[in-house]
Amino acid sequence: LYRKAIRTSLGATLRVPYGEMTDWPDGLTRLRELGYTTVAMTLDPDAEDLKSFARAAPARVAVLFGAEGTGLRDETLPLTDRRVRIPIATGIDSLNVSTASGIALYALTSRRGRPAPEPLRG
Repeated sequence: LYRKAIRTSLGATLRVPYGEMTDWPDGLTRLRELGYTTVAMTLDPDAEDLKSFARAAPARVAVLFGAEGTGLRDETLPLTDRRVRIPIATGIDSLNVSTASGIALYALTSRRGRPAPEPLRG
């Protein structure tokens, strides 16, 4: 909730549900128990395309982002329900996390006829 991020996002950072997980990666099990589908954003070419995923995404989704370049840790990926990628041009190795999260969250929240995301509780 950095001041510049709030201003740059036109306040969207105050409207998009988010949470911090202090018991990583064990907390992924808790998310699943709360009814969330955990989605790992990855560069893996075998992962589901974001547009396809967003069209039929479940109502309760927890999207996980890793560091630029390296992404999520290898031990995290098997603990998630789905792996999704943002198609990028050949020669581009990765997107930074703010750009990737903006693209992914826009795709998920702009689905027509879908209810607004629920806040993370628990």
